[in-house]
Amino acid sequence: MSAPSRAPTLRELAALAPLLDAALRGAALQRLRDPDPHTLTLKLRAPGRTYFLTLSAHPEAPGVRVGHEQPPTLPEPHGVGRWARAHLEGARVEGVALVGGDRVLAVHTRAGSLYLELLPTLENLYAVDLAGRVRAWLHRAAGRDLALGQPWRPPPRSEAFEQAREEAREEAPPLTGDEARALLEPLIAAAQAGAEERGEDRASREARERVKLLKQVRARLTRLSDALWGDIGRADEAAAWARRAELLKGRVRELRRGLTSVRVTDWFDPDLREVVIPLDPKLDGLENMERLFQRQRKALRGAEMATARLEQTERQLAELESLAEELAAEPLEVLRAALRAAGLLRERAQGGGGAARAGAREARRPYRVFHSAQGEVIWLGRGGADNHATTFQHARGQDTWIHTRDVPGAHVIIPLPRRGHTPHPETVLDAAALAVHHSSQRDEQAVPVYHTERKHVRPVPGGPPGKVMVADSRALVAVEVAARVERLYAEAQRRGEG
Repeated sequence: MSAPSRAPTLRELAALAPLLDAALRGAALQRLRDPDPHTLTLKLRAPGRTYFLTLSAHPEAPGVRVGHEQPPTLPEPHGVGRWARAHLEGARVEGVALVGGDRVLAVHTRAGSLYLELLPTLENLYAVDLAGRVRAWLHRAAGRDLALGQPWRPPPRSEAFEQAREEAREEAPPLTGDEARALLEPLIAAAQAGAEERGEDRASREARERVKLLKQVRARLTRLSDALWGDIGRADEAAAWARRAELLKGRVRELRRGLTSVRVTDWFDPDLREVVIPLDPKLDGLENMERLFQRQRKALRGAEMATARLEQTERQLAELESLAEELAAEPLEVLRAALRAAGLLRERAQGGGGAARAGAREARRPYRVFHSAQGEVIWLGRGGADNHATTFQHARGQDTWIHTRDVPGAHVIIPLPRRGHTPHPETVLDAAALAVHHSSQRDEQAVPVYHTERKHVRPVPGGPPGKVMVADSRALVAVEVAARVERLYAEAQRRGEG
């Protein structure tokens, strides 16, 4: 890892600020990039050329850099980057200046400003609106009495501040824009050479891993939130089911099995128009009416369950953002541990070897491990609470979940080694055999089994551990159950698993 770079002195900033001001005044801010969680780069188009102005509060490389090459950017912008993209992109630079003669460089645009503070231990970057209020920062600085939504104020001055300011206060002749841009070129060349020598250090890699981790957890919770909002929206269907059931009430005795629909007058419609209500031909009128009322109740129950889960998910999203801010300066492993303790990070151990799997064995797995004839892993829940843990704490959304249809039994999981992988059909049949063998239909023939992705399985609220609801599934019939189970157990014994 390269040695930390020192922050620019007040004298150096005092010389650089008017040069940047003359070169960049009037430039258009075209794009913003976030090279790491401590840095923001502005793509500026000045007459005849494009500059990338980098404002860094990185503790190991604080300062201001300007160049012609576009730096990399993080997958997800930090707080200052998000605000700047929303408010500053497209604006023109109105000036670059030191603030209060201290080591604070301000980039002013017609839509807001960026304040880079380079004082020791107080390195930070602030986004400030036209009213002078702080709208975003890279992190909360312990030595700065600032709050979001409140006015930005210069940092406190040290005893040596006045002396340093006097040393830096050397009047320089004004520069034209062309002169300033010509003087920037040697600085750009020197900065580029230094960047090539330093290369990518461990801190930058860890910063990207941190952003990737937070993005993955945030995306999973956001997808869940969106899905739950969709479930809540289906509550509107409940009223439609009830309305159809009420319209059938006056016709139930004349409806016979075999009818696929019936035309009735809609008494809820002010114009009393006729509507067509689809029917199940296997049911009579009374049974069709009850079927519609059942759908109404199911829609209402689903919306109620989704509302409770949505509240939990929104709390988890808030906790995620809180931990991300509180632990911004901590090592990545500290953040991982905090996310794991809060139940926000899903890490599982698969069957077989490896450090993660060894750790899982030490903690007692809630499932037994088998291998299909194709060598693919199968998990068999041990029952009750262990079934629940296997499905909802160890399995991932795309894993295959298998269970006997409508009877109690073990939860069986085929964990996918990678996204997009499809288990072999023989592996699915092996897993189905295990599901039948560990169910109340063990001795039956041609037992129906359903399988689906784990993301379609939900626990029954208030129900016993292991009892679930399945939103979408496909059916198959288990075959050669005894022979498959015997082979699976023999292989597990040979591997010393189970």
